[in-house]
Amino acid sequence: MCTAPTRGLPAWSPPPPVPRSRRTGWRIRALDDIGLPFATMAQISLIVSTQVHGAALGLEAGTEALRTSDLSRDEWTANRQGAVELALSTGRLPMIARFGQSEYEASAPYRIFDFGLTRLLDGIAALIPAEAPGGIRGDLPRDRV
Repeated sequence: MCTAPTRGLPAWSPPPPVPRSRRTGWRIRALDDIGLPFATMAQISLIVSTQVHGAALGLEAGTEALRTSDLSRDEWTANRQGAVELALSTGRLPMIARFGQSEYEASAPYRIFDFGLTRLLDGIAALIPAEAPGGIRGDLPRDRV
C-alpha cells in the first residue's frame, strides 16, 4: 500500500494487521451500495472510527480521573471554584469568563460526544446521493437531510 512520502520515512507502509483489516472491511461494507465512491466509503469508515475512538479515550480519561478522586464532575468543579474565580478575575480569559451553567452542562463529555458525532453524521448524510439505492436517503427525516 502506498502512502504520501513523509520526511525521514519510506514512501510505503505495510498493510494493516488482519484483525484491523477485518473491522475496516466490515465498516466499509456497511456503506456499500448507497452510491458512494469506494474512496469516500473508506474515508467515512476511518473518520467515524477516529471520532468514536478519540471521544472514547477522552471519556475514559475523565471517567478514570473522577473514579480515582471519588468525586462527581459537579463536586470536582465545585472544589475548584475558588481557583477558577481567581483565574477569571485577572481578565485574561474573557471567553472562559462567559461560561455559565448552560455552557457547563453543554461541555459534559457525553454531550460533546453526541454533538460531534451528530455533526459528523449529518455531514456524511449530505454525501449520500438523493436517489441512493435501497431508499436509504429517502428514509432520513426531512429536517436532517
